[in-house]
Amino acid sequence: MNIDNQLWLFANQYYRYPGVAQQLLALQNNHDLSVNLHIYVVWLVSIERKIVTLPSANCNVSAWQSEVTAPLRKIRQLVKQQKTANSSLEATLTLCYQQLLDAELAAEKFELGLLYHQHSEHSQGNAAGGNLQQLLDYNLEFYWRNNLPVAELSAVGKAAQESFKKIALKFLSDKT
Repeated sequence: MNIDNQLWLFANQYYRYPGVAQQLLALQNNHDLSVNLHIYVVWLVSIERKIVTLPSANCNVSAWQSEVTAPLRKIRQLVKQQKTANSSLEATLTLCYQQLLDAELAAEKFELGLLYHQHSEHSQGNAAGGNLQQLLDYNLEFYWRNNLPVAELSAVGKAAQESFKKIALKFLSDKT
């Protein structure tokens, strides 16, 4: 499996775009939403594909995320807390933190590789006829509706959703 693919290249550009990382991390930290799946659904828009299903909980993408990527993130966050609490061990904990961050990034890259290689199973050609905003709205709403309990849909808030969509649409428009 080639993990240096179009989705990985897109993810690197998109994550560095102003405002994207902050919003993705807020959705991850506050609502337990996947950064990679957000990137994936926006990437599908960039290649004019409409999402029709999400990887199920028992597929290898979800298993990898829950059994590898998420635990690495949790451990990295614990080390970050220890770094603050133990100034005498700061150098050692900084090195440990960086190695965990590198491992987490490698796990996320592999996860994006899995998503890339399965994207034709979970998407179809765009029926919106090249309208980026319609396709982006559809893909993001599909993801949010299928990954947030009804009570949390309003917690994410229309303002946050619209802000995320606005940044994503600007990025996609700038790319074309």
